[in-house]
Amino acid sequence: MDTKPTLETLLDRINKLGDELRGEINGLRGEVNGLRGEVNGLGGEVNGLRGEVNGLRGEVNGLRGEVNGLREEMREEMRELRLEMHQGFHKLERKLAAHGSLVMDYKTDLDLLEDRVEKLESKAS
Repeated sequence: MDTKPTLETLLDRINKLGDELRGEINGLRGEVNGLRGEVNGLGGEVNGLRGEVNGLRGEVNGLRGEVNGLREEMREEMRELRLEMHQGFHKLERKLAAHGSLVMDYKTDLDLLEDRVEKLESKAS
């Protein structure tokens, strides 16, 4: 008995292996296509996130503009307040100088009166 496979048997086996390989290749192609779809879906999500990030950047830039505007307003108000304070201090200095002058005049007058009272008291004694 001859145990060698016939040419026809070999061809059948080769065809069967070819069919199995084609099936596996087609299965892998399906998986690759599925992965491509997932990658495309993730790309869409990434693009959506980019849009959100750009929107947030716009909001941040807007807030920065508002903060800068408020800073400038505060600087201007501080300048005005400093000016008012300096003007108030100068006015107060002038008033104090005028009152100081009056006090000195009163003190001089008081010293003169004390001298006269002492003279009168010494004459009276």
